Amino acid sequence: MLIDLYESTEEINIPPEELMMIQNDEEPSSYIEASTKREWREAMNVDMASIERNNTWSLVDLPKNQKAIGLTWVFKLKRDPNGKIVKHKARIMVKGYIQNHGIDFSEVFAPIARIETIRLILALACSNE
Repeated sequence: MLIDLYESTEEINIPPEELMMIQNDEEPSSYIEASTKREWREAMNVDMASIERNNTWSLVDLPKNQKAIGLTWVFKLKRDPNGKIVKHKARIMVKGYIQNHGIDFSEVFAPIARIETIRLILALACSNE
């Protein structure tokens, strides 16, 4: 019962200085905000190095009368089960919502399959035998 669980647990008292630390560890909402912190600049450098290493993009001349598709940074803090920050993650994303199929792109694909998704599919396949 929920009441039994409540009665058998101890209340956690967090000192005020630790609460301030929790409040200060927020994810930035813009590049300008992120670029002021060393951790986020390093995370952005890691993402750009990965893009270059994998030859994800190649620079080309923009066709006449066409606009370049914009980019935006997305920032995420990865935490362990105790709430401690494990990693600062930054990803550069294409603002793809302004693209038109057949003009700006011809294929759609998801380059990554999460292990959780693979496990779910295997579990469903095994349960339906």
